[in-house]
Amino acid sequence: MWEKFKCTLLDGMQAFIPKGNQRSRNNKKNYQPFTAELKQVIHKKHRLWKRWIVSRDVAVYDEYKKIRNKVRKTTVKLAQEEQYKISIECKRNPKKFWHYINRKTISNIINIGDLHWTDPNGKAISAERDSDKAAALHDFFPQFTPLSHMGNLMLYLALVTAFQLVWVILI
Repeated sequence: MWEKFKCTLLDGMQAFIPKGNQRSRNNKKNYQPFTAELKQVIHKKHRLWKRWIVSRDVAVYDEYKKIRNKVRKTTVKLAQEEQYKISIECKRNPKKFWHYINRKTISNIINIGDLHWTDPNGKAISAERDSDKAAALHDFFPQFTPLSHMGNLMLYLALVTAFQLVWVILI
């Protein structure tokens, strides 16, 4: 009886539990040159933070601040060492240099969708081009975008979220 149940259970597990690909822990895209010692210190920092949140003890918080500063100092030092290695190798291996530059400069700017609103007359209006979006937002937020002082500069909207507006001015 047990063998029959076990076989049925294992067959069901084989048939219905997905076997996805395991993600690689050595992902080159998110590479950080962490040492084992740094990982231990970061773990200690997280534990101290949790302990301070629970206890609100000043001594625990002081210890947390020391470990936090040590982690920051170590990570900055590792980043500087990585940059130094790249600067040494840039003549022999320019691909490594440009890989580092692209990794640090390329950002994922989210394109802004079309804006839809109604004017004071009740007419539905939508803005599809960036210049139309900038003008619409200027009309909505006139105190933040003084177009009269900009001359012939074009205002380009880079990112709009519910909480922040970021404007990039292109010449």
